Amino acid sequence: MLLGARDFDPGELQAIQNCGIAVVAGSEHHDLAEGAVSALVEVAARTGEVHLHLDADAHDAAFGLANEWAEPHGVDGRGYLAAVERVLHACTVGSVSLASYDPLCDPNGRIGRSCIDLLVACAVGR
Repeated sequence: MLLGARDFDPGELQAIQNCGIAVVAGSEHHDLAEGAVSALVEVAARTGEVHLHLDADAHDAAFGLANEWAEPHGVDGRGYLAAVERVLHACTVGSVSLASYDPLCDPNGRIGRSCIDLLVACAVGR
């Protein structure tokens, strides 16, 4: 499942969906957590365990810049954490990765703190 993506190359979204990956694009849901719940019903039925890949740049650029490719229409820290918590409650998470964070683009540390919150939630299984 791909949550919060909002900038696809031509044909990329179709290729992802053709692989059977559920997509909840960031621009489709102001409340990413609600979109996650809907998509998780299908994912949970197909698999017993998931890998949770967190991209720091799923955060909205207005919330903070995770890297030089940060885009608008993402989620703030609370919205991202709520979506991850929904995944943790609905699925067995076997592994987690965090990517796309450049601390040089985050001088106030807002994205870094949010990423730590996400990883702590995964570690304690909230």
